[in-house]
Amino acid sequence: NLEVSMRLKLMLVLSAFALGCVKKVETGEARRFNAQGVKLLEQDRPQDAAEAFKKALKADPGYLKARLNLGIALYRAGQLGRAEGVLKEVLDEAEDQRKALYVLGLVYRTQGRYPEAAELFERVVSLDPQDHYSYYNLGVLYDKMGRAEEAVRAFRKVVKLSPRNTAAHYNLGRLLLKLGRKEEAERELGIFRKLQEEVADTSEGYASGYASGYAASYLEQSRYAMPEK
Repeated sequence: NLEVSMRLKLMLVLSAFALGCVKKVETGEARRFNAQGVKLLEQDRPQDAAEAFKKALKADPGYLKARLNLGIALYRAGQLGRAEGVLKEVLDEAEDQRKALYVLGLVYRTQGRYPEAAELFERVVSLDPQDHYSYYNLGVLYDKMGRAEEAVRAFRKVVKLSPRNTAAHYNLGRLLLKLGRKEEAERELGIFRKLQEEVADTSEGYASGYASGYAASYLEQSRYAMPEK
């Protein structure tokens, strides 16, 4: 009986060890596919990146980092409906995941769902009051929803946190003119013109998208729009 008991214990230990080894292999494989997907995103190949992230999730379905990255890749690939579903899954598990909140906000913004997008960016700034990218999004969204005073406050936050943000100075000046605050508007537009001369090549991504209020490349430079390595 003692011998049988010892054999059973040994079998259990070996089984647990084998399962642990399998799990380590699966996790390692998932990480490799995730790293591959990140590199593909850096090469502006979002569709290929999405396939790599799917493989990572097949190897380890609970790998939240790969699920987040899949949502980012799908957004960049223009598959907004699928991106929304994946990002919501991330938020179901981690409701304050800032990257998921931010990119889902970009999805809603692109779909024209402005109130829903604004709510998400408001959550981001409540978690990170220093994120000027989210304040910029809020400025544009409030403007599109006819909430000019709130848009002004949001753009003022942007220029306080990012003084050389050309597009924010422009939009702030434009809104102030709309509100009849000419002196303040001229001051902001003067700063805009000076900065525009300095970054005329638009190398910083700020000096574009004025008419629509968006400089899309700038909004996607946020660390919250970047994949998790």
